[in-house]
Amino acid sequence: LTDERTGETWDYSHYEGHLWGGNYVPKDAPDWSRDLQKLVNEIERAEKRSDSQLAINLDVALPHELTLEQNQRLAQDFVREEFMRQGYAARLDIHAPDKDGDDRNIHMHVWATLRKIGPEGFAATKKEQQERYKQRDEYVEHMRERWEKLANRHLERAGHEARIDRRSLRERGIDREPDQHKGPAVNAMQRRGKDTRIGEEIAQRQQRNTEPSKVPALEAEERTLTAQIIDLQAERAI
Repeated sequence: LTDERTGETWDYSHYEGHLWGGNYVPKDAPDWSRDLQKLVNEIERAEKRSDSQLAINLDVALPHELTLEQNQRLAQDFVREEFMRQGYAARLDIHAPDKDGDDRNIHMHVWATLRKIGPEGFAATKKEQQERYKQRDEYVEHMRERWEKLANRHLERAGHEARIDRRSLRERGIDREPDQHKGPAVNAMQRRGKDTRIGEEIAQRQQRNTEPSKVPALEAEERTLTAQIIDLQAERAI
């Protein structure tokens, strides 16, 4: 992608693991909004302040029980309901698990515009987003609830017993410490044999969670929760 303001080109072609992606825009949006190159430059042009936020960004784990095609349908339904039908343009990409990481970690990246888009292009204001920012905790929780219901509906439709649950372990009455997502940087350092604080903390937590008193609770959770939302960054991104 080329930034027309600066002439800089951002090349993502070397990234591995990209399985599928697409643009989602309202039906009455201009034709140019369906072209990613044109869309990103129009987003830049719509913002006049140097510190303007351009988009909301989400990283969401997809249920590893589903096939790629089934996860595509789930991801599309989410983006259509949360953004496209609300008047926003969005980009959706599905990535495979890291080849050296957890092979269940299929996930999607979503970014969506903060200005609504119609026949004349982007709206002049971000009034709705400003209201959401004031109620951001409620907005994030509401989005997590909608994702939980949608993902579980797709899991049920595909014949799986697994369900996701947005509640904390404490709220579910499970006596174990929550897992922590390592992220690509920590995984890369550990593959090179380097110790990290996060990696050590995760190892200690996993050891504590396998204590005899906690095994039944852990097994109960694994039977019912084999897919989960990770790194939902809506609060930071709004």
